[in-house]
Amino acid sequence: MKDLRSLLAGVCDDREREKCENEFGDNMGWACDNCPKGRSGEIGEYTRKLLINRLLKSAGYPLKSNDLTFAEWLDLGMIEEWLQTKGQ
Repeated sequence: MKDLRSLLAGVCDDREREKCENEFGDNMGWACDNCPKGRSGEIGEYTRKLLINRLLKSAGYPLKSNDLTFAEWLDLGMIEEWLQTKGQ
């Protein structure tokens, strides 16, 4: 769930981190701990796999029913609903 919340808030990249370093300076640790954005390294491998499959599916890649397990298809559907409703 934290992975998805971070994705909705955005993922911190190098440009974003530099902006925060300029703004928060010595308080950067506190800023990161309290930032709603996630860091790409914090996204779990399972969530990353599902997001890649979601991206492939949206690009028209012909995913077949046996390409994912039943549980993965369910989780992919939950991610899709979550992202479409912005986690509400």
